Amino acid sequence: MVSDQFLRLKQGDSFWYERKVGPQRFTKDQLRAIYNTTLSQIICRNSDGIEEIRKYVMEHRKDEPNLLIPCKDLKDFDFSPWNESEQPAKWHSAHFSSSLTAVRVLTPESNVTIEANDSLSLATDLNKPT
Repeated sequence: MVSDQFLRLKQGDSFWYERKVGPQRFTKDQLRAIYNTTLSQIICRNSDGIEEIRKYVMEHRKDEPNLLIPCKDLKDFDFSPWNESEQPAKWHSAHFSSSLTAVRVLTPESNVTIEANDSLSLATDLNKPT
């Protein structure tokens, strides 16, 4: 019953962090940083006075010891996927022919020429005339 409730909550929440659509979605690198976070790290980083914690907080391990480890030895959260780019935004530019019969739109990826009769030609090289 609890798992069914959680599944419905997850699927019905438009702000759930794993959603693949919508403006609130995370990039693959951001999700990887979230998935690499352990409960041990969360408890250590957000609690006062805790200096040691078990590596696997919620598990009782028989095959290997689940010893206490110092909180300072746990990896910090990787915020780098949230860094904003230092590069300025790439803008489109447009050039009009002298007879105003064609418009050339320059994007970072392509060179698009739109003629007066609505024909469209693409060139991948920005320096190559169409």
